[in-house]
Amino acid sequence: MDLHPRVDGTLLLLNMLDKVREGHQLEKTDMKKILSHPDIKQWLRAYGWIGNASTKFEKILRSLHAEPPSDLGQWGNKIVEGIRIAYENPEKMRDNLQYIQSYDWNVAVQKALAYLPENTKLEPMMIVTVDGFNGGMFRHDTVFLSLVFFDPSQVDMKTFAHEFHHMGVDYWWQNHPLIHKFMEEPKKEVKEYYFVKLFTYLVSEGMANAFCSPQAITKINGEGPWIAQHNEMITIYENRLDVLFNRLEQLLKQILQESKDDLSIPFERFTFDKDGRGIPPGHFLSGRMVQAMIDASSISQDQIIGLIKDPFNFLNLYNKAAKEENLRSFPRFLLQATEEFLAKLNA
Repeated sequence: MDLHPRVDGTLLLLNMLDKVREGHQLEKTDMKKILSHPDIKQWLRAYGWIGNASTKFEKILRSLHAEPPSDLGQWGNKIVEGIRIAYENPEKMRDNLQYIQSYDWNVAVQKALAYLPENTKLEPMMIVTVDGFNGGMFRHDTVFLSLVFFDPSQVDMKTFAHEFHHMGVDYWWQNHPLIHKFMEEPKKEVKEYYFVKLFTYLVSEGMANAFCSPQAITKINGEGPWIAQHNEMITIYENRLDVLFNRLEQLLKQILQESKDDLSIPFERFTFDKDGRGIPPGHFLSGRMVQAMIDASSISQDQIIGLIKDPFNFLNLYNKAAKEENLRSFPRFLLQATEEFLAKLNA
């Protein structure tokens, strides 16, 4: 398998930024070329939860020669930041692009496969972006990699294996009867959807972070504003670890109870980086939970990888690790309620 990153959309955008840098405003035809490019459209579509990502991006493009609009929100402001970095560092962006094109991404794919069940089929697609909100993400069977966060001197195979791991997990879940049944978007209002979504989230992000990019959930050495910001985030999360556990327990209770609460709000607060710290609280907590499993002598790597085929065993396996390592565990009544809810889904 040969993985060749798709760069045409970003190359088009970089060329347009060159035009603006030379003193020209983007014309309607330029806007149309950018917004209609398949790579750009797929990137913006990955932010479907924003609701109007394409409209905000068009506003940003129209303001490249002026001050950005004030009504973009957190996502839009981060996208502006990415565009500005690309605008102010044209040579660096093209050097990064050249490096990405010449890089052997298949090595990263093999790294991901080491933490996936046997016979996992990976056919990844990669689209290069200038995303200032997310340096790397997996959406709609595609890995998106941002030029503005890319540093060739800090390339770590495990970092990119993180996104390929998501793709490998998705390969198994596409054919998992329970996941397939309750993960359709139109069923988002039902508790079954959030039950399945929560456990698949914990397994997917927990394993990808703990196995493939542990530096995302631990402090790292070095200097610079990005490292300082990252380590500050880790300190905040470590100091609030009990709070994060409480939030996860409360979210699970809300899903299991016969209440009519709007689950979308607490779920998104747990799984999205609403505070702009760097990674969502759920990424951090689930990653630390998988790290506890890795550290437990009574749990094998094969057992952890087995969670991909049985994600609903996540809390049970974590509690086994927590008991061995004297960590906080989940109450038995909550695990019992989870098992009863799961039994109803399988009935």
